[in-house]
Amino acid sequence: MNKEQFKALLAKPVSTKQVEYEGQVFHIKSMTEREGVEYELAISNKDGDIDWSKARRAMLAAMLVDDQGNKLVDNPDELGSMELALAEFLWSECRPFARGKAKEVDDLRKKSEEVQG
Repeated sequence: MNKEQFKALLAKPVSTKQVEYEGQVFHIKSMTEREGVEYELAISNKDGDIDWSKARRAMLAAMLVDDQGNKLVDNPDELGSMELALAEFLWSECRPFARGKAKEVDDLRKKSEEVQG
């Protein structure tokens, strides 16, 4: 890959997909590298450990967009009143689409569960 090809890759829009839940269509977009870092920082406490109380809302806030690609919420806390079944469905759709982040989060959760018994 040369420099021009790499710059073209960087200019490529992020991927999006549509999912449907009870007749409602939702748009999910993959994270940029910057958004991935912001997500990691948003769900980490001062010691660098994952704060599971923030993980789902932070991912949904980063990845849920309207049909024009604009984020649906500005603050993850806005999602706190969302019906749990909808939140779990959307999170299950977002996690694989987040690629590396979902695997890292799953691995960390498994380790955390093993430690807690």
